[in-house]
Formats: sequence, structure tokens, C-alpha cells
Amino acid sequence: MISPQKIYCADGYPIALSLYQADRAEGTVIIGGAVGIPKKFYSDFAKFLNEKNYHCITFSYRGTEDSLAMTNPFDVKLEDWGVQDIEAVIQFAKNVDTKDSESLPIHFIGHSVGGQLIGLAPSSSVLNSMVFVASSCPYWKRWIFPENIKMLLAPRVIFPIVSLGRDEFPTQILGLGNIKIPTKVAKQWATWMLKPGYLFDKTFRLPINHYSALIQPLLSLGFKDDKLAPEINIKKLLSEFYSATITEKIIDPNDLNISNIGHSGFFKVKFRSSLWEDTITWIKQNN
Repeated sequence: MISPQKIYCADGYPIALSLYQADRAEGTVIIGGAVGIPKKFYSDFAKFLNEKNYHCITFSYRGTEDSLAMTNPFDVKLEDWGVQDIEAVIQFAKNVDTKDSESLPIHFIGHSVGGQLIGLAPSSSVLNSMVFVASSCPYWKRWIFPENIKMLLAPRVIFPIVSLGRDEFPTQILGLGNIKIPTKVAKQWATWMLKPGYLFDKTFRLPINHYSALIQPLLSLGFKDDKLAPEINIKKLLSEFYSATITEKIIDPNDLNISNIGHSGFFKVKFRSSLWEDTITWIKQNN
């Protein structure tokens, strides 16, 4: 059963989520999506998790899709997606199908920016495990030529030009997704990408102290054909989770007898019997 719901963050901003309920749940999985990707994109994977006896929660970050405040809906900071939005969803998950007043195990799957932001949520410490899909610290110099030039031009030239006169940034232009995000978020994201430390750079003064304190099992999945998240950038992100028990996998599409996976291919139904099964097996081991 799919139940659309609206929750409110600590600062009062409304967040739209979908709760996919399993009949006999062993746990709850939260999916923190990528920039520009609608929550319905993850619906097939959410239904698969239901079949494996897990509730699943998908949601829209503030300023996107149906997560819009009545006033100033696009006055949003990128770190709010972690500090406020993911935090509120974790709090919601704690109250889903409680047994004997105790929450079911809660697992987090972060796709791209979802994995980057999880440590900003104060309650990330309650998670039983984390799975990152194509999550990295994107800094332009860590790509090889000529991709590094493209990654430099994006935040320095393309983002500022496309942002002119807009409240919403069309991610489709950069091939990053098919929903718009607040222009303020896009501009801030661009500044992060110009720093080797990305969001962890001290000049941004973000509440990053939770990252080093997370001790949960962490499965990181990268893909050799993913041009947006090369292995060197994935390793940089994982280095910030130095207290976690990390399992890193870089998957070659050729090993699965397919031509491509890319940045978002993991969530396609064709990987049900391979990548999806491997992932749910790992989650069950860390329930």
C-alpha cells in the first residue's frame, strides 16, 4: 500500500513523502534522492523492498515537486535538505509501525546528494545502516581531462548564466534530472563543487561533526561508467565517514553483461535480480 503524507520539519517547512507499507515489515528504508530526480523514480525499488518485508519512504526535498511552502517556497539552503528534511523523515520513520513502543530498524539509501547530506541530519546516528548509490564529493580537479574542464565550466559559467532571473533552476539543461530545484540551491551547490572538500570545507561552516561520529555499516556502490561520480570522488566522500564500517564496491557493467549503469541506472527494474538482491541481502545482514 502506498500512502502519500505531508510532514513538517523543525522549522515548519512542509515535506511531501510517500510511505510504501509492507505487510510484515522487518524494518524501514528511507531513500534520499538525487538532485533533480522525482520521488516516483524510486517507486519500483520501493515496491521491491516491500516484497522483501521492508517499509520504504520516498520524499521530495523542500523547494521541489510538492514540497513547497505557502510563502517563499524557493528561499531554501542546500544544507536544509539534510539538516531539516532528511532529519524530519528519520523522525517520521521512527514512528512507522512501532512494535512494543520500539521503532523498527531504520536504513538509509542515499542516491548521489542523498548520501552526501545524510551526516547533516542530527538523527543519522539512529540508523542501522547506510547504503550510498553513486554518492561522492564532486570537485572539478579530480576528473581527468577533458571532463575536468566541463566540471569547472558548470559551476563557474553554466550555473550562473542559467540561474539569471529564475526562482527555479532547470536541472534538465545539465542532464541532472527532470524536476526543477530552487535556484539558491543550485548556486550554493556550485560553490561547494569549487572546493576540494566540497561541503566539508571549513569556509561553509556547516554542522559536519556528525559524519565522523557515525559508526554504522556503510555500503557504497559506484559504477565504472558513471561520469558524474568517478571513484576518486567517491573515496573522498567515504573518507569523511572514518568511524563507519565501510564496504566499497565499484561495479563494472560488463560484469553484469550489460552496456551501462551510469549515475541512476541502479534503480531500474532490470537490476532486480542482481544489484537489488545483493543490496537487500546486505541490508538484512545489518538489520
